[in-house]
Amino acid sequence: MLFAPPLAAVSIEFGPIEFFALTAGGLILFSRISGGTLAAGIFPMAIGLALSTIGQEAVTGRNRFTFGFLDLTQGIELVAVVVGVYGIAEIMASVEKLQGQARPSSVTLRELLPTRTELRRSWAPFGRGTILGFFLGLIPGPHTTLSGFVSYRLEQATSRYRHELGHGAVEGIAGPEAANNAAATSTMVPLLALGIPFGAVSALMLAAMMVQGVQPGPMLMTTHPEIFWGLIASMYAGNVVLLILNVPLISLWVSMLRIPDYLFLPAILVISFVGAYSVNNSMLDVFVLISLGVIGYFLRRMEFQLAPLVIGLVLGPLIEKHLREGLYMGLGDFSVFWKSPVAIAIWLLVLIALTGNLRRAAWRRMFRPAGGDKA
Repeated sequence: MLFAPPLAAVSIEFGPIEFFALTAGGLILFSRISGGTLAAGIFPMAIGLALSTIGQEAVTGRNRFTFGFLDLTQGIELVAVVVGVYGIAEIMASVEKLQGQARPSSVTLRELLPTRTELRRSWAPFGRGTILGFFLGLIPGPHTTLSGFVSYRLEQATSRYRHELGHGAVEGIAGPEAANNAAATSTMVPLLALGIPFGAVSALMLAAMMVQGVQPGPMLMTTHPEIFWGLIASMYAGNVVLLILNVPLISLWVSMLRIPDYLFLPAILVISFVGAYSVNNSMLDVFVLISLGVIGYFLRRMEFQLAPLVIGLVLGPLIEKHLREGLYMGLGDFSVFWKSPVAIAIWLLVLIALTGNLRRAAWRRMFRPAGGDKA
């Protein structure tokens, strides 16, 4: 409600140069803040970017790296990659530790209500997760998934109870869930204000609106105000209905975890294969699912981050498209990319975020107490 109208007013300033800064800068930033070392984020990001180059390129439509396979002309399917690195790899990791898994106990409605201590410890993660998720929702990519991972990483770095994370600490739930909800709603801002879908769900919504003759963008609030404000109102109602439905059904969701592993894991595996195949009715997607599952499993074992791989695959075609369009506008002159005030502002924000650790280290070194080196 607060950000969409102002963003629509300035959306005419966005072109290939600005969108290149937004997508490329966002990808670099995500690969750095997703956790672990620099290599842990950059290497999977490079794999994702490499996968994004397979198929028809966005500007001329020429086929690349298809090796004569017709199915590869459509590129690597995102669903197969996501299910592979997060589903198949997770199943493989779960099989390793089946003996150490405890069965969940029954949960009553009274136990679902947070205690006073849990509420007190949740306010800060709620705030951090909400702000983080909102801004991640404004960046292209699988924002709802990434916001949860990034928020959890943020709690590991900032929470007073970081040593309890992974052992039932409420901060590990409150922050990521708040970030997930915030990202799911803020992704509507670029869709409604710019007419650009930054995710799969918003892309489907865009297609549905266009079928009905409605074009999301800066003029939506003027030409179809009932659709814009109706969608906003539905978000409020949807959150309330979601709460009403989910709280009484939590016992049902928990009971699903008591299904024996020899039934549960194969069922998930079969559903993953069927889901990957059904997107394009192509066995290639099944092979991609298996391959990325194995790659994701070994990347996890070596403590690499998987989120940069997924977002690299999503943003790769957009980055290349905006890069080439910008070069066409500048007649091959790369200096065109730092002549836009909006692009410069975006790159400065990325630079400030990336150098945060260096600035903190320099600050601590400058104001280190005397005699600290001797200690």
